[in-house]
Amino acid sequence: MGNHWKSLVLILTSVVGCVDSVPLTSIKYDQALVIEGYISSDFKQQVIRISRTSPLNVQQFLPESGATVTVHDDQGSVFQTIESQSGIYLTLPFAGIVGRSYQLRITTKEGKSYTSEEIKLKDVPEIGSIYATYPSPEPYASDGIQIYLDSPDPSRLTTYYRWEYEYTYEIQTPYPSRFIWLGGNNVNIRELPVDRCWHSDTSRVTLIQDNSHLEQPGVKAFPLKFIPADGRDLVVKYSILVRQYPLDEPMYRYWNQLKKINESQGTLFDIQPGIVKGNVYAIGNSGETVLGYFDAGVIKTKRVFFVPHDFAAAGFQPIDYFGVCGSINPAFIPFDKIGQYMTVNSLTQEIVAAGEDELGSFYIVWPKTCCDCTRDGSNMIPDFWQ
Repeated sequence: MGNHWKSLVLILTSVVGCVDSVPLTSIKYDQALVIEGYISSDFKQQVIRISRTSPLNVQQFLPESGATVTVHDDQGSVFQTIESQSGIYLTLPFAGIVGRSYQLRITTKEGKSYTSEEIKLKDVPEIGSIYATYPSPEPYASDGIQIYLDSPDPSRLTTYYRWEYEYTYEIQTPYPSRFIWLGGNNVNIRELPVDRCWHSDTSRVTLIQDNSHLEQPGVKAFPLKFIPADGRDLVVKYSILVRQYPLDEPMYRYWNQLKKINESQGTLFDIQPGIVKGNVYAIGNSGETVLGYFDAGVIKTKRVFFVPHDFAAAGFQPIDYFGVCGSINPAFIPFDKIGQYMTVNSLTQEIVAAGEDELGSFYIVWPKTCCDCTRDGSNMIPDFWQ
């Protein structure tokens, strides 16, 4: 079987035939080693993740346990690791030093050895500002808010950039549930409120920039993330934490190749760049495929908050969930019928309150999205929230 077909498996993209379907189960599958490691200048336990590729149609972390993992610098220091959980290896706390070179060395429990290239720890400027505009001026953008980043670099610390982000937004339910159904006709009062929650997630795309063709250093108006106007993201408050990484030219090429793969549609008529090899390789076996990367650099972070009022002057109007939920007629279920009702509707409905009239006692039931925010987030306030 040719290398072209192997590459389709290893890059973990979903192949959808436009004319004839491809029998994916017939494609040979090799469990390649995957390395994710980054040495930063922060004093902390540095993390190395080691796993194996999963089959094409299965997305899961397959840890490589029992390996011996060490980090070496160009001054002869060796940093040992412990396996804190399967496939996750932590050094003792130390801070990488700008200008010093680091190398990763791995020996698996089967005795196979791997090493990375020597990587110089690179510096990166501070993030200047993170801001947003409404409506988004980006071409072909739908109605929404576009978040941008500026990063001046007067000292010309780096030419290539990469970013990751984590975002969190607050959810408030118009008619919070006071009761929880336990099965049958058993209902208890909730111990924790479910009217205020926080939903968090991380970046899913590769964010990089090459400044080698620019006369002016730094970054101006880099589009980080788009917030749709018709979602729940910016109904109450929204926060984004951005991490800025420096890259050298080889690592930029690596991430750029991943970007091309991840943004393709995954059909046989797309560009097929082949296997994206990083800078880790098998010792004594140049033909073995090793995926992932090992890098080192300063990481600069910045967190900002946005609220709907920030964009009111530009015409932004968040979704009125109080109005939407208020237009829905609740169900009034007698106490002795609640078990029968919730057995059928518990996935979509929640008990909000209890009442009583001349016909007897009843529960008031509303759609979950209107009364239980824990379906979309956690009701434990993040420590950074303000």
